[in-house]
Amino acid sequence: MELLSEQNELVLSPGTIQYISALSFPANIVAIPVITIAINADANAITDPIISTILSFSAGGRIDQPTTVIIGDGSRLGGRNREWISNDSQLIATVQMAGANSNLWQ
Repeated sequence: MELLSEQNELVLSPGTIQYISALSFPANIVAIPVITIAINADANAITDPIISTILSFSAGGRIDQPTTVIIGDGSRLGGRNREWISNDSQLIATVQMAGANSNLWQ
């Protein structure tokens, strides 16, 4: 079984490595990049259509129907760019509290 590392690099399984090592030189040297390219292409062909349909709201947004999203990717923008998930009533309450508190400082 091939696995992806945390850096999304292909890590060949011990069985695949054993199979490649049984090949004669130079076929064994050539086989590793060829297998890696083939597996990456196949994996991308499967995952790209799925990933392209997942929405990111790192810059904000509103969802009005069931939606698959990526949450937490705003942290990639650096600093303290947190993402908050709330429904309309929670957002209204937060804005009202902020407005009420701003009147205290006038």
